[in-house]
Amino acid sequence: MIKAEFFDIDGTYHREIHGISLDNIDELISEAREKGGSGMVSLALSRSTKDYINIDYVGKDQFLVQTERMVKTGTFWQRLFQYPRIEHTADGDLGVKELLINYIERDRGEFETIYS
Repeated sequence: MIKAEFFDIDGTYHREIHGISLDNIDELISEAREKGGSGMVSLALSRSTKDYINIDYVGKDQFLVQTERMVKTGTFWQRLFQYPRIEHTADGDLGVKELLINYIERDRGEFETIYS
């Protein structure tokens, strides 16, 4: 089960939504844009405490997505020198929507392969 969580830097805003599905994506993006526009509220989607993605609306119609790498992908040498974090900039609502769909529908290895 996937959970969404909105939170701010100083701990004054926190909201959790359990049981996230594809039906919730547009609403999540809209709230992330609205609340994140001030630069203070982030959205996290998670399957567990280790399997999560963090989404920040950074303005100019872009969302910064960050997560810790859980699965090594590529050749031996690529895996050996992979950066421990994945960072991806999604352009517009459609770009971040595609990313969220991939996170919800795919397993972690497939997701990391797409965005590494």
